[in-house]
Amino acid sequence: LFNIRDRDSGANGDVSLEISPDVPFAIRSLQNHFSLVTRESLDRESTSQYVVELIARDGGSPALTTTLLLLLNIS
Repeated sequence: LFNIRDRDSGANGDVSLEISPDVPFAIRSLQNHFSLVTRESLDRESTSQYVVELIARDGGSPALTTTLLLLLNIS
Protein backbone atom coordinates (compact mmCIF):
# COMPACT_ATOMS: atom_id res chain seq x y z
CA LEU A 1 0.00 0.00 0.00
CA PHE A 2 1.39 3.37 -1.04
CA ASN A 3 0.29 6.77 0.17
CA ILE A 4 1.30 9.60 -2.16
CA ARG A 5 0.85 13.19 -1.09
CA ASP A 6 1.37 16.49 -2.87
CA ARG A 7 1.08 19.56 -0.66
CA ASP A 8 -0.33 21.74 -3.45
CA SER A 9 -4.03 22.58 -3.33
CA GLY A 10 -6.70 21.88 -5.92
CA ALA A 11 -5.87 20.08 -9.16
CA ASN A 12 -2.16 20.79 -8.67
CA GLY A 13 -2.24 18.48 -5.65
CA ASP A 14 -3.93 15.60 -7.48
CA VAL A 15 -1.52 12.72 -7.99
CA SER A 16 -1.63 9.89 -10.51
CA LEU A 17 0.55 6.79 -10.44
CA GLU A 18 1.73 4.86 -13.49
CA ILE A 19 3.38 1.44 -13.53
CA SER A 20 5.76 -0.08 -16.05
CA PRO A 21 3.66 -1.88 -18.69
CA ASP A 22 5.72 -5.07 -18.98
CA VAL A 23 5.10 -6.53 -15.50
CA PRO A 24 2.24 -8.75 -14.24
CA PHE A 25 1.18 -6.14 -11.70
CA ALA A 26 -1.36 -3.34 -11.65
CA ILE A 27 -2.11 -0.34 -9.47
CA ARG A 28 -5.43 0.11 -7.69
CA SER A 29 -6.20 3.54 -6.31
CA LEU A 30 -8.49 5.23 -3.84
CA GLN A 31 -7.79 8.96 -3.61
CA ASN A 32 -4.03 9.20 -2.93
CA HIS A 33 -3.74 5.63 -1.61
CA PHE A 34 -2.46 3.03 -4.05
CA SER A 35 -1.95 -0.72 -3.81
CA LEU A 36 0.17 -2.99 -5.97
CA VAL A 37 -1.75 -6.11 -7.03
CA THR A 38 -1.04 -9.02 -9.34
CA ARG A 39 -2.81 -9.21 -12.71
CA GLU A 40 -2.02 -12.90 -13.14
CA SER A 41 -0.50 -15.84 -11.28
CA LEU A 42 3.23 -15.58 -10.66
CA ASP A 43 5.54 -18.51 -11.45
CA ARG A 44 8.80 -18.25 -9.52
CA GLU A 45 10.41 -20.93 -11.68
CA SER A 46 9.97 -18.86 -14.83
CA THR A 47 10.55 -15.41 -13.28
CA SER A 48 11.89 -15.07 -9.76
CA GLN A 49 12.48 -11.32 -9.79
CA TYR A 50 10.68 -8.27 -11.18
CA VAL A 51 11.80 -4.68 -11.49
CA VAL A 52 8.72 -2.47 -11.23
CA GLU A 53 8.92 1.22 -12.08
CA LEU A 54 6.34 3.51 -10.51
CA ILE A 55 5.95 7.08 -11.77
CA ALA A 56 3.99 9.59 -9.68
CA ARG A 57 2.75 12.69 -11.51
CA ASP A 58 0.98 15.70 -10.04
CA GLY A 59 -1.78 17.74 -11.66
CA GLY A 60 0.28 20.91 -12.06
CA SER A 61 1.22 22.60 -15.30
CA PRO A 62 3.87 21.63 -16.04
CA ALA A 63 3.40 18.36 -14.18
CA LEU A 64 6.12 17.28 -11.77
CA THR A 65 7.10 13.61 -11.61
CA THR A 66 9.11 11.31 -9.42
CA THR A 67 10.11 7.71 -10.06
CA LEU A 68 10.50 4.75 -7.71
CA LEU A 69 12.03 1.41 -8.69
CA LEU A 70 10.89 -1.64 -6.76
CA LEU A 71 12.82 -4.90 -6.87
CA LEU A 72 10.40 -7.73 -6.10
CA ASN A 73 11.82 -11.18 -5.34
CA ILE A 74 9.33 -14.02 -5.69
CA SER A 75 9.87 -16.90 -3.28
